[in-house]
Amino acid sequence: MISIGIPTYNQADTLGETIESFINQTLAPLEIVVSDNWCTDNTQEILKRYKGMIKVVKPERHLSMMENWNFLVSHLNGEWFSLMSSDDIALPNFVLDISRAISQNTDAVLIRGPYIAIDGNGVEVDRRTARYAAKKRDFPANFYEQIWGTKTSFAAFCVKKNAFESLEFNEKLTYAGDYALWLGLSPMGSFITTKKCISKYRVDYRQDISAHRSKAIINDSVLIKTQIISSIRNDWITCAILSVTVYKYIRWLEKNVRSDCTKDFIDKLNELERLKGTFLKRGLGLILNKLYRIRTIK
Repeated sequence: MISIGIPTYNQADTLGETIESFINQTLAPLEIVVSDNWCTDNTQEILKRYKGMIKVVKPERHLSMMENWNFLVSHLNGEWFSLMSSDDIALPNFVLDISRAISQNTDAVLIRGPYIAIDGNGVEVDRRTARYAAKKRDFPANFYEQIWGTKTSFAAFCVKKNAFESLEFNEKLTYAGDYALWLGLSPMGSFITTKKCISKYRVDYRQDISAHRSKAIINDSVLIKTQIISSIRNDWITCAILSVTVYKYIRWLEKNVRSDCTKDFIDKLNELERLKGTFLKRGLGLILNKLYRIRTIK
């Protein structure tokens, strides 16, 4: 039922551990498919070790991250699928716990779970228990939660494929296509959270990666907040949440990225400041309009 996809590009040092974590599951997945995105390291040597246990696909050219994810999903045969980065690790209960959640929730479109954050050496640095995430959320609660609450992790998710096919990963985004997918899926069915941790997610181990990606991440955030979120739901609650989250995001950027600041970065900060005001005004306008309608009806 569940296909596993592993997109990889030049992560030969960790790829084997990712593959083995799925080979050694308590309940075996339907298939394990690796997308070799034209790796230039010794990835091919690693893949040869698992011949007969995995399937390897390769695009005609090197793809962007979102393009590679979509390419990989197109080669998966399961009714449900999970993708996992080739530096992360599935715990032995990953497939079993997700399979149980699927069988118990026929209206679900996304299963997610808590995960353990690890460093470059595999040492636990944090345990994301998703203690604020409900076991089951329907729309619009699942939508609001993705904006404000416990967001779904790319290292701990499973999606119903026929729901995914109407959306796919948004290739206009550089890194946040997964987040846009969670938002897009929210009106289509329930989001289910497993009780136990199901994976290990490697964080903050590649030097200066945040600074290198900061411009693209900011661009993704602006696109999601200005277009994607409002296209799904544009009520006063969404506007209120967005005004607060944009404010918090601006403060975080000023604290963490200011040292790498450029004119383009300052322009993006100013754009976010304008967004904050727009969301606040729109939210207040919707509230006043609703109050006027109630008064008119009376």
